[in-house]
Amino acid sequence: PKETVKVICPQKKGRWILTNKRLLLEEKGGFHAIPLDKIKSIQGKNAAGNRTASAASMVSLTVKADKDFLIQNSNDQFPELAKLLQSELKKRKEKAEKKK
Repeated sequence: PKETVKVICPQKKGRWILTNKRLLLEEKGGFHAIPLDKIKSIQGKNAAGNRTASAASMVSLTVKADKDFLIQNSNDQFPELAKLLQSELKKRKEKAEKKK
């Protein structure tokens, strides 16, 4: 309820679904839900294995929460997912700084 889907990114093991409240990994046996406020950081890697912030050049994206999750760039929805996650974390960081 009151949750909208922003992007669906299919993967080999299942699908990553980004909503306005959480990031979901849907697998055959069920799903894992990561609330957006529980995500500590995200880190993209390019083909050379170096860190990158450019969603277009990312090969993978590591989402650090209570556990680390790896999202592979395996389709055309991945750059959109990475951009939306980056903007969501940036908004949250700016909001936290305003409260200080």
